[in-house]
Amino acid sequence: LSMEGTLDHLSLHFGWDLAKVLLSYGQYFTKPKDIPLDLNVDLLLQKGAMLGGDFAVKFNELSMKGNLKDLDLKTGEGQLNLITNKFSMAGWEQYIPVLQGYKLEGDVKLMANWKGDLRRLEKAEHIFNISFDKASWTVTGGPGIHDASFSLDYSPLMLEGRQMQFEIGGSRVVTDLKISG
Repeated sequence: LSMEGTLDHLSLHFGWDLAKVLLSYGQYFTKPKDIPLDLNVDLLLQKGAMLGGDFAVKFNELSMKGNLKDLDLKTGEGQLNLITNKFSMAGWEQYIPVLQGYKLEGDVKLMANWKGDLRRLEKAEHIFNISFDKASWTVTGGPGIHDASFSLDYSPLMLEGRQMQFEIGGSRVVTDLKISG
C-alpha cells in the first residue's frame, strides 16, 4: 500500500497477494486457501471528493481489468467498466456455490459497463456482454447444454444473442435472438 499527495490530489496504490487467504461471500463466491488471487488498484482522489483509476484482478486463468471514472463520493455518480480475458470455465463450480452440482467446460469472456449512481448498480445504466466458446453446462452425470458458442448483449433496452449455436437433448440449435424492452 502506498499513498502520495494531499486530499486535493492523492494517489493510492494497493497490491495484494491473497493466495493464502480464505475468502467467502455468502452464496456467491468461495475461495479456499492456496488458490492464487492477486488484486492491484491504482486510484486518484481529487479535491477530497472525486475518485478514479484502474484495477486488476488475477484469479487462476481469469484476468479482469477495470476502470473507475469520475466517481463523485458525495452523490455516488460515476462510471465503472470491466473486461476479462477469454478464460476457461472448467472448475469454477467449486468457487461459486450456486453452480455446485453442475459441470462447466469451455471458455467465456465478459464485459460490463455501469454509469450513474454506483451505490445502486441495479438502477445505473448498464450494458453487459458475455461470449461463450465451446462451452458446456451439464448436471453432474446428466443432461445439459453442449458445445455452445455465442455472444449475448444485455441492456435495459434489449437482449440480443448473435450467432448462437449449441446442442441440447441431442439436437443442434443455430439461431439469433433479439428481445426488445
